[in-house]
Amino acid sequence: MTRLAPILATALCAACTTTTDDEVVAPNLGGGKADAIDQVDDRGALGLDAAVDGVFVEDLEFHGYRLAVRDGARVRVEVTRQGTAKTLDTTLFVYGPLQDGRFGTEAIAFDDDSGWGKQSRLTGLQLDAGGEYLVVVGTGDARGRGKYRLRATCENGDCAPLPPVAACDEVVANNILSCMAIQVADSEADPDATPLTRADALAICTDGEELGRIFDRLCTGGGTPAEFCAAGFDAFAQQAGPVCRDELAPFAVECVFGDEYRDLAWSHDVVSGSQRVLSSPVGLTELERTQVVATVQARGFEGITTIDDAFGVADGGEFNRTELWDRTGARAYVVYEFGAGDTSIGAYFAHGTTDVVAEIGDGSLERCSAGVGSQGNDCTSDADCTVGRCLGNSEGNDLGRCTVLSGFGEQTMCSTAEECDIGQGLLCAGLTRTDDGICFPAWMRGNFGESGADDEGLDLAIPDGTGTLERTLLVYGLATVDMDVGLELDGFHGEPGQLRVTLTNPAGNEVNVPLSTEEGRIEVAGSLVGFSGDELVNGVWTLRITDEAAGTSGTLTAWHLRIGSRFD
Repeated sequence: MTRLAPILATALCAACTTTTDDEVVAPNLGGGKADAIDQVDDRGALGLDAAVDGVFVEDLEFHGYRLAVRDGARVRVEVTRQGTAKTLDTTLFVYGPLQDGRFGTEAIAFDDDSGWGKQSRLTGLQLDAGGEYLVVVGTGDARGRGKYRLRATCENGDCAPLPPVAACDEVVANNILSCMAIQVADSEADPDATPLTRADALAICTDGEELGRIFDRLCTGGGTPAEFCAAGFDAFAQQAGPVCRDELAPFAVECVFGDEYRDLAWSHDVVSGSQRVLSSPVGLTELERTQVVATVQARGFEGITTIDDAFGVADGGEFNRTELWDRTGARAYVVYEFGAGDTSIGAYFAHGTTDVVAEIGDGSLERCSAGVGSQGNDCTSDADCTVGRCLGNSEGNDLGRCTVLSGFGEQTMCSTAEECDIGQGLLCAGLTRTDDGICFPAWMRGNFGESGADDEGLDLAIPDGTGTLERTLLVYGLATVDMDVGLELDGFHGEPGQLRVTLTNPAGNEVNVPLSTEEGRIEVAGSLVGFSGDELVNGVWTLRITDEAAGTSGTLTAWHLRIGSRFD
């Protein structure tokens, strides 16, 4: 190979470990983009506790060997007495670690005659950064002839590089995801703490004390690959930490679907489109069949490969399929949910694909990579919007939502049998009043509700024959007038027939709400009749519940509005 002229070893970096005679010669690494490996014969790997043999047969020869170690390795590198010509005067240089394909141009260690006779030896060589180093053997005046033997030995236990980890172990990943959820929840519950993002939590759970706790739990309780535990925590942290951090990064987002499957019913950011109960494979498209099988497989049934077997897994042989529109990202999704032993499980897909973007495990969302987008945020003017314009402000209240006015399509007719293309951002509007509707942009539909904190409900007492419970909701960010009005009530009363419930829109139109006669429950029965379809939707909506007969108490735990709108 082509070599540059040699230079004296005294020209090496200050990190070199010994002082040399003026006659000692080192490889001339030149300047610019030169690299140590470019100036030596690359002889391949130098294993730990193993020897390699070489021989110098011409002037200006330098032999390079690649030594791979883990973080914190302390090694001994020497030209041994046995196997080396007695008269050979050797030199040793160490470069590295390898970064971006380069070992660098300055040796981090050097020795001339610390070994037997005129042979070289480096002891206690501390290599804090794991990786690959270049060990170069030369002769004192770069004109020596003869054979040599080179050996590298670990001085502090196990210096060998850790085995590569191609993927984050499933058990480890699940523990990290659980750790993330706990970190976020704890930060939100502490009034003195700054709430953590999921990205913050991922960094915490893949490093330091939290990762140590995961390691201790897994290696005490079992369930994780033996090589992790056998290698110790340092190895676990060096390998599993970075790999899992990279692999789980897509899930370190604020999930647009919420924290639980049931959050979809009244999400402020995601609205539901077509909803179907699938009870058999008959009539399903090829994509739907594939999605059903993928849903089952995503939740641990890897052995299920056919659509018939997939339906056999679900309680009652049924899947709930719901199309979804994400207002914040102008994206469509579809979710399949089913019961398995009375546990709610399932998967979300990007619409029209088999790409899983979230999973449902016991009702809770896991591995969600569908983050909240840049549209749909609350606003008071267009200046608050990075995307779209501020729309749906109501009289007496400036609040609106940033909206992109697009996706109107051809406004074709639709029905429960003839659906709109949600992939184009369209939902069927008007079906609460007639059998036929019109395909309108999905952003024109919104969910608004009041449920109380931590799933405990509002727990609001309904006055027993003495007055009226009144609650209000601000509706905003929609078009101008109503197209659909849906109301859901959740509460308890011994005699629902004693209650009079009304809903008043921002225009002041008050309509009666039909109630179920089921004893003990307060539930809406049927559609609301009385709203004109041409009255304001953005503004304050008022719910009133009056107990018209004394003697039986009641409680309101939640109420929600699902409003569809259009431009007048």
